[in-house]
Amino acid sequence: MIALIKGKIVEKGTNYVVLMAGNVGFLLHIPLSTYVNLPDTDEEVIFYTHTIFRENGLELYGFTTLRERELFKVLLTATGIGAKLGLAILSGIEADHLIEAIAQGDSLRLRSIPGVGKKLAERIIFELKDKIQRITADLTPGRKARGLEDWESVSVSALINLGYPERIASDAVREVRKGSESLEDLIKNALRILGRAKV
Repeated sequence: MIALIKGKIVEKGTNYVVLMAGNVGFLLHIPLSTYVNLPDTDEEVIFYTHTIFRENGLELYGFTTLRERELFKVLLTATGIGAKLGLAILSGIEADHLIEAIAQGDSLRLRSIPGVGKKLAERIIFELKDKIQRITADLTPGRKARGLEDWESVSVSALINLGYPERIASDAVREVRKGSESLEDLIKNALRILGRAKV
């Protein structure tokens, strides 16, 4: 499973990006919210990815924040929501506003998203309210020590997937863990350390 890709943007559109990483060009499907935050082409960027396997191959979905990726994965667990609609929902409302609407049971706010009608909005609230609260807690600063240990393990695993040796990845994560307030920060800060080491 591909969880994270770091590379340079070769081509981008409102719903996709082609990322060159390790001499391989990856096509990632993205929401509009990710597109508007992308740097120019030839710039390096980190994407948190989700893989969906199809009969004729696999599809990669990319997000520039862990929060959006986890929201996407949660949306896919709701009845009637596939990858296309999941991206459309994330394109139609900011991640924090989506979390807030689901947590507060705000059906009217969800119905303002293109493609979401009354029945679907109510289903999203009913099926996802508890799950949304859990992922919000997982990605919020100030977790207990056990949570920090989980962050370290996930971060090291992500760096190994990018090709870094386990010992080097572990050292980098330990070096920056005290100054990192979220899992996303921990990974990015560790990558900065590793990037400097290559210079």
